[in-house]
Amino acid sequence: MFLVFSLVDIFSKSIQKIYAFPENQGFELQEKSDCTPLMSGLLNKMDREKPAKVVFKKGVYHFYPEKAVGFYHEITNHDNGFYRFAFPLCKFSQVEIDGQGSEFIFHGQMIPFLIKESSGIILSNLTIDWEVPHYLQGKIIANNQDNNTIDIEVAKEFKVKQQGNLLTFGAEGWEHAFLGDNIVFDPLTKAPLYNTNEYYITYSENKNIISEQLSPAIFRLKAKFNSHVPPVNSIITFKGTTHFNRTSPAIHLKASKNVTLHNITIHHAGGIGVIAEKTENIHLDKVDVVLRANSGRMVTTTADATHFCNCKGSLIIENCTFENMLDDATNVHGTYLRIEEIIGARTVYASISHFHQYGYDFAQAGDTVQFIRDSTLLPISKNKVLSVSKINGRYYRIRFEHQLPDELKANDGIENITWYPETIIRNNVVRNNRARGFLISSGKPVLIEHNSISSQMSAILFEGDMNHWFESGAVSNVIIRDNSFVDCSYSGYKQPVIFINPMMKKHTDTPFEKNIRIENNSFRSFDSYILDAKSVDGLFFNNNVIEKTNTWLPLWNTMPMINITQSKQVEIKQNAAPGYQEITISLDEKTKSTTKLLQQQ
Repeated sequence: MFLVFSLVDIFSKSIQKIYAFPENQGFELQEKSDCTPLMSGLLNKMDREKPAKVVFKKGVYHFYPEKAVGFYHEITNHDNGFYRFAFPLCKFSQVEIDGQGSEFIFHGQMIPFLIKESSGIILSNLTIDWEVPHYLQGKIIANNQDNNTIDIEVAKEFKVKQQGNLLTFGAEGWEHAFLGDNIVFDPLTKAPLYNTNEYYITYSENKNIISEQLSPAIFRLKAKFNSHVPPVNSIITFKGTTHFNRTSPAIHLKASKNVTLHNITIHHAGGIGVIAEKTENIHLDKVDVVLRANSGRMVTTTADATHFCNCKGSLIIENCTFENMLDDATNVHGTYLRIEEIIGARTVYASISHFHQYGYDFAQAGDTVQFIRDSTLLPISKNKVLSVSKINGRYYRIRFEHQLPDELKANDGIENITWYPETIIRNNVVRNNRARGFLISSGKPVLIEHNSISSQMSAILFEGDMNHWFESGAVSNVIIRDNSFVDCSYSGYKQPVIFINPMMKKHTDTPFEKNIRIENNSFRSFDSYILDAKSVDGLFFNNNVIEKTNTWLPLWNTMPMINITQSKQVEIKQNAAPGYQEITISLDEKTKSTTKLLQQQ
């Protein structure tokens, strides 16, 4: 049963006041003049509690940070700090912004749209882009394997400086002191290169890339590549310092309700395209994260296209295209807090462990949580939150309604199970991005159907961990059907097309994930490594077709098509693999005892 909400009904019961932008429709903006103060003035005059619609005269509008509303802002999966906002929709009710096909061009480090503590918000018919992107790319015009060097030519829109023996980049009020995380793209396909892991400069080394300036736009870079220097004519991209390369997401939803994003194009963002946290009922319809045609750029967002952390109600993502991100298409999850100290029969100190989650609003009075064993990720017991005191960005004092279980200990986790959405992801296209397609960690029903996915790593990942990202949520009811998976997992990292991989330190007889149905899908793949799953109770892989392509040479042809361990109640039947002698299946002894294998072709 999936919940579906509609803002059409909300607005039909109220009369909207219409605001035009610019308010004087005969007014002509000077080329690239700053529209930020005009927008701030319009928002300030609006009644936040009455329905309103802002209608833009179709055009190109530029927004700069200098005169933007600003304040210290905590934003999950990004860098906290003092932010400036072009459209700060804070504590508004029933507001629609219709761009009527306009382009919004942003400058520097700022967040275009903030929807905070608001309800009934619609954004539609607009394009978001930046004048200067928040990453660096260069065309490789020469290489030398013996010397571990590449010569790159940097286009004029990317602002670089040679400082000593280091190359830095930045623009309009920001700068990265070193090149940082990197990936190589094919300029013809605009996708990451096949087996691009060979050309990667690891985290431990990417601060040590030595640069020599050969001409105003050409630089020789010396680095420790994993195996080989990238080929001539490929495009290498860098996104800078690890702690400060997520500063400008396009749209941030926080502590809000009933939000619709429709017919929106995001060409670029210095972070995630749409990031939502503690928001109820979200609908994305035709929200495209795509390259601007003929721009020459290889990257759209420097992180995920979309990301949803501790949201609830209904989450619908449909009719979207997500391409060329430097991370995943969609990530839906909660967050584990780590118990630092038990200070009474009903009270704990708990902490956030990943720096990109500092300041996160984990829970509020009345939320139901469950305690998690850190070694197994399995639940210990449930409880209700009585009060939460935020001591600082990392530490919380949480008091519960009922006595804590005797077996609870320091380093165990707390998971907020009130804040998970029922998720529908349908009719979307994912392609040419670094990393994965859909990452799902939610105990509520999930439907993934009629999507086309061609991601550089796994197309779908179920994980959960208390080791690095601390992203919570064992799935319990997932349907993956009628999707097309095309040549996924070509990065060189050992990952199948669908990866069920909870990061448990200790395995038990109780599985982590439950009830995952993978049915009626098409897998067209150069490699035969299709499904790898562990710790699932109820896994069904039925009526799928696995077809071999000749796009690239296989990377993992020693792996079985299907590899399942530490699971039970598994069913694999009536799958077809034309061109293959058989569908190769590997099951450990525990899994074999409750597995049904029928009519494999």
